[in-house]
Amino acid sequence: MSSRGGVRQRKGGKQNPYRNLDTRYEGTADEEAAKQRARAQSGNNNDGEPSIVDIVSEYVTKIASELKNAITKFFKSRKVEENTKIPPSEYTRTALEIIDSKAAAQFQEGNPDHEAMLVELWSLLQPDVPFERKSKNWSDIGFQGKDPATDFRGQGLLGLQNFLFMARTENQRTKDMLLRPHGGFPLAIAVINISAFLKQLLKKYDGHIGNSLFDGVSNSTDVLAIFDELFIMIFINFEEVYSNSISKYLAQGGKPEFTIMQFNPIREEYFKSLEAKVAKGFFEESFTRPARKKSLDSSRRVPTNAAASSSSPANPSAPTETEKPKEENLISFD
Repeated sequence: MSSRGGVRQRKGGKQNPYRNLDTRYEGTADEEAAKQRARAQSGNNNDGEPSIVDIVSEYVTKIASELKNAITKFFKSRKVEENTKIPPSEYTRTALEIIDSKAAAQFQEGNPDHEAMLVELWSLLQPDVPFERKSKNWSDIGFQGKDPATDFRGQGLLGLQNFLFMARTENQRTKDMLLRPHGGFPLAIAVINISAFLKQLLKKYDGHIGNSLFDGVSNSTDVLAIFDELFIMIFINFEEVYSNSISKYLAQGGKPEFTIMQFNPIREEYFKSLEAKVAKGFFEESFTRPARKKSLDSSRRVPTNAAASSSSPANPSAPTETEKPKEENLISFD
């Protein structure tokens, strides 16, 4: 390889056209090199070979085309997400603040109101078992330890309220979830998981979901009533999906003692499916409108005593244990 006036050429080989972009011809007496420089600058090449300008122009055009295709592909993949970027209304922002505040409020041991919620929850789901504030029997309804208050730390009083509201208004169905013949269902943990995910979903798709869900609603009682109803609809949907998935697992030779290990993967798959339902615009029809409509039924907000709850639904129009969610509202992994 030789160098003349800053031009580096490979002996017996074709010169790299992109290296010529930095070629300097100053300081050489070679006329042919000067002519080549003039032709390159003008874009003309009398030898019929492509000039540097031609090569660079072709290269830039190619890169621009590839970049355009890449950008187009990227925004197509983001189209669903971009479509969800609807600014939240003032009602939505207020509602999310109320929900966040409820989730941030922690269970206080010794607080009469908080303790009463646990007593009622126990009596609704285990009416034949004497109440114990701290007991291994809490695990029978899906808590991780002897003190249920510790499981609510992540979701605060919002998770406890969601659980209690479902136990009140969907009492028999909630108890039936504990009796599913699929090796057990971690009810309490599932409640806390669904409650937390729903809160995150509302924050992520605030305007997309919240603007219609909370339109005209600004007081905490109504906001939390709507959230309760939305939670119940989604939770019932999740439990149905979970139960169906476990049934398939067992039919394929899975062992009943290992069904609890399927909870996390089923939950994650459900969350992905639920978010896809939001992004595709199906969430409002399946969940948002029905939840808002149910929240207007004041009879569903009235606390019921354990005896009444265990024998009949709080509201005659509420689903009973023999009813199933409408098939079109179910999220399926099939």
